[in-house]
Amino acid sequence: MKVLDVIKEDYGIFKKELYIKVIIIGMLLVPLIYAGIYLGAFWDPYGKTEELAIAFVNADIGVETDDGYLNIGRDTEANLRANTDFKWVFVDDRQTALAGVDAGDYYAMIAIPEDFTKSINQIEDGELVHPSLEYVSNDKKNFIISMISKKAADNIQSEINQSILASLTASLTDGLASVQDGLISADNGAVQLNDGLLTLKLQMPKVTSGLTDLSEGSETFVDKMTDASDGAVTLKDGILTLNDQIPELQDGIQTLFEGSGIFKDKLVDVEDGIHQINDAVSVLGDTAPQLQDGVDQLADGSQQLSDGIDDLASGAGKLASAAVDIDGGAEAIDAGLASAAGASGELTDAMKMSEALMAPIYNDLNTKMTTMTTKLTQAYGIVATEYTGATLPPIQSGLGSVMAGMDTMFGTLNGSDPDALSAILQTTTLENLIRGSLAKLNGGIQSVRDAQVSGVYLMSNASRTNLTTAVSLLNDADAIVAASGDYINLVVVEEINGQVFSGLKSLDTGLAALSGGANDLSEGTSAYVESLPEFMGGFDTLQEGADSLTEGLETFQDKIPALSNGIQNLSAGTETLSNSMLKINSAETDIHDGITELYESMPALSNGVAEIADGGEELASGMQKLTDAAGTLNDGIVMLSDQMPDVEDGINQLYEGSVQLHDGLESGIADLTESTKFSAKAIQAYADEVVVLDDQDVYPVDNYGQSLSPYFDSLALWVGSLVTFVLLKFKRPKDYIEEPAKYVFGKYLTFLSISVAQSLALSTVILLIGLRPVNILGFYAFNILLSICFVAIQQLLNFTMGNAGKLLSMVLLVLQLTSANGTFPVELEPAFFQAISKFMPFTYSIIGLRELISGVQWPHMWHAILMLVLMAIVTLCTTMGIYQQMAKKQKSFTKEALNETI
Repeated sequence: MKVLDVIKEDYGIFKKELYIKVIIIGMLLVPLIYAGIYLGAFWDPYGKTEELAIAFVNADIGVETDDGYLNIGRDTEANLRANTDFKWVFVDDRQTALAGVDAGDYYAMIAIPEDFTKSINQIEDGELVHPSLEYVSNDKKNFIISMISKKAADNIQSEINQSILASLTASLTDGLASVQDGLISADNGAVQLNDGLLTLKLQMPKVTSGLTDLSEGSETFVDKMTDASDGAVTLKDGILTLNDQIPELQDGIQTLFEGSGIFKDKLVDVEDGIHQINDAVSVLGDTAPQLQDGVDQLADGSQQLSDGIDDLASGAGKLASAAVDIDGGAEAIDAGLASAAGASGELTDAMKMSEALMAPIYNDLNTKMTTMTTKLTQAYGIVATEYTGATLPPIQSGLGSVMAGMDTMFGTLNGSDPDALSAILQTTTLENLIRGSLAKLNGGIQSVRDAQVSGVYLMSNASRTNLTTAVSLLNDADAIVAASGDYINLVVVEEINGQVFSGLKSLDTGLAALSGGANDLSEGTSAYVESLPEFMGGFDTLQEGADSLTEGLETFQDKIPALSNGIQNLSAGTETLSNSMLKINSAETDIHDGITELYESMPALSNGVAEIADGGEELASGMQKLTDAAGTLNDGIVMLSDQMPDVEDGINQLYEGSVQLHDGLESGIADLTESTKFSAKAIQAYADEVVVLDDQDVYPVDNYGQSLSPYFDSLALWVGSLVTFVLLKFKRPKDYIEEPAKYVFGKYLTFLSISVAQSLALSTVILLIGLRPVNILGFYAFNILLSICFVAIQQLLNFTMGNAGKLLSMVLLVLQLTSANGTFPVELEPAFFQAISKFMPFTYSIIGLRELISGVQWPHMWHAILMLVLMAIVTLCTTMGIYQQMAKKQKSFTKEALNETI
């Protein structure tokens, strides 16, 4: 028997039997039905999402702001009306939209509540409210569409969040500009303060010298005032004595006046009266010069007192002027510090607002990082357990390296070496650092798990399963980091924000301390300035007392000549009376007239002496008060002089502090200027798209159909080959026992010819649907190779197992559909499917077709071809070997055996 004889016999039957021709035509259509119809129906479903109805409800009523009317819901609706990705249906109320979703009119609903914009705007009032964007989907209608519509809702949420964050970033930039202006004003105030303190510092030696002179003059003034007070007391006593004697003088004159009336009747008594008058006049004459000398001395002392008061008032005026300058400087310090503190407070408020706005993102990141850390810890526990139980040195060494890598990764992420972490982040992002470390750890675990010697794994199946679990945990952690994307880098931003916030608090503390010192200086100088009016009032009182004394002395001096003249006249009169006793009778009238004149002058004299006595009392009291005040003033001047070294030291320290304040403010302004060199609009534009995604496809796939073509191509050819063996029936000839291998190979070529026709027809239909492989001839040739491989496998199953082989072929088909990486990556599937994937023909058919359709990587391509060829050769040779054994055991066949269905 020859191979060609088998083929000729089979095709001879095809020509004779019409029903077989029909069956063959039907078999050619089977792959077209499986692959062509499905791919044609779902070639590009994602390109027609504009037909998917999604309800949108905008109930937002907006809010009036300082910049005008704001309605985020209205703006979002306007953007969606220009969006053609979906069939947006704009519904007036939420209940109607929900009813439409429930009835299946809409796949989903997105609703914005009426207080949406109001809630967001409450940020300006210091309230952080998270408004809700409602999303409702009908998963029952179509789960895939609900996932697509959920992505649309996420995009709307992301756009709104990004817009709000950009606005807040611009506001924060404006706040930093205001802080910068405040710091510049504070720096200008610090310069003025520095100049004022320098002037005050240079004038302090003069102030100290003036206080020393003032202290010495004050002591002299106190001594003189004590002497003047004693003199005033003496003067007062003399005037009181004089005042006490006036009534007696008045009584004498009264008696003289009355006696002159009865002179004639009592002439005998005249001589005695004349003697009494003469004695009184002598005493009065002796007292008058002493009175004149005391009044002159009192006038000289009053003039000295007035001059001393003028000098003291002049010195006090200079001291008051210096105190006012100090007080003005202190107020300038306080104003500058208040401005800086206010600006620092505004920056602190802005940082708090930014921190609060970023809190949801940080919380979400912290949750994800906690989950990732848990998975890393679980993986570490598994590796550590296997390391402890390992006995082979290669396994121990490999697992020890993995554990060391995990320890290094934990230490870096926990901040045990901040400098090292900072150096790494200068060249890469936190996301790339973590994902790179996870990839290295994953590779190390897999290398240990798959280690073999002579085809035998070094680890037990249980240990390998445990390490596979560890690999899965690391993959989960990597997925968490990948899902977080660039947002994970906000962990570094949060740390920088914390350091900036701590620096602001230190600045506030320093400004508060300096402000407290300035307030103390201002309060001290203000208290001193406030006490100056009272102090100067004392000088005014003293001056008024001195003026009153001077006026009283002038009045008294004016009366002295009259008194002296009266005494002289009285003396002359008594002398004449004594010498003219013989002429008394003739001069009686003249004596009576003189006594009358003297009597009439006595009230004036009495009043003058009384006024002098009152002035003496006031002078003595005023001089005592002035002496006490001078003592108090002297004590204050001495105390002030003693405190001057401390004041001078304080001014020096204040001057040095003002210099440091100026330098610090200049440095802060420079740093802030460098940090805020971009405008608010530029920052807002940058915040709208901080990171630009450079989306590049190494081997792009245009649509859903192109992605699934390898999967359905392989499925269609497998089913086509299976149907061929199911429908075609052949009789086994008698002479197959003599040459079973040729018989098997001949039958193989017959079935292969039908399968090749199926592959050519299927390839053509797929090209007509729209597939454009990068290598069309290679696409046809590879499909033929699939027919070669699949027919060899089907022949082994059907020739050697009969109907059981057909059933096994269906089971094998199901296993291939789930493990061949056709739809979902095999890494996402259970370990069983991952283990059998490498033994499935579909695994390599799908790899090869993807290379030919989207772009060839020849190492992958040759590997797929080699595996398919090896499977074809192995299964074909196995069939031949089995038939060879069957031929040896069977030497004769029954009629039923000849009619056996193959």
